[in-house]
Amino acid sequence: MWARLRSLFLAAIFLVLAVVYIIKNASSPLLKLYVRQGMGDCRTNPILCAVPQVGQIAHQPDKAYLEELKLFRFDKLQILLPKDFKVVLEQSEKFYYKKRPWWARGGTVFLLLEPAGYFISMLPELKKKGITNDYEFIERLLSANLEGIATLGDVFFVVLKGLFTPNLGPGKEIKIVRFSTADKKGFISYNLGPSANYFDCNVFDSDGNYFAVYIQDALGKLKLENVLTIISTVKRS
Repeated sequence: MWARLRSLFLAAIFLVLAVVYIIKNASSPLLKLYVRQGMGDCRTNPILCAVPQVGQIAHQPDKAYLEELKLFRFDKLQILLPKDFKVVLEQSEKFYYKKRPWWARGGTVFLLLEPAGYFISMLPELKKKGITNDYEFIERLLSANLEGIATLGDVFFVVLKGLFTPNLGPGKEIKIVRFSTADKKGFISYNLGPSANYFDCNVFDSDGNYFAVYIQDALGKLKLENVLTIISTVKRS
């Protein structure tokens, strides 16, 4: 199953490249129109216009909150999480989260671990754009902005951002922050909704390993500070 999903991921990449090639002579307004027709605009799909906020959160884990969490250990990784959350570890791409909404009847966490160099090895042409590691790739991806499209490269990243960002719930208040801890750094895209909270965490450890921690907080209990403490605990087993 996961081999098939990985093939679908690669097929999506090639589809994006093919479409970009077809419209290579298009102007900036036409490029924006192409993306709007296929993926929506900033109102219907807010993640297309959300970009990382200026500055970085330097976070220290809340020791008192750590005492409330439970250790979930898998063959490849481990993490401390709220005791009443369902935890799913899968080797699949992010669109997997959108295809299984019935899994998230309560608080649910989806985990993914990829080794250092995973994205760069999958997309070697990124180096021609000056992107030399996975952290820079995720930073460029999350910085993609529909209204800032001027080149074909911009289209590529905006489309990828829309395809592989998991469901962040209803509403327009999606925010993206940069963070750092003692041994990790990365980005959190989140939406604090009226009844549920959503967090899509892209985490890199000091060795460059990539952890995706996607949280559907159905009861709306978790705040950004809680999630920062949680992701500070993720590591390879």
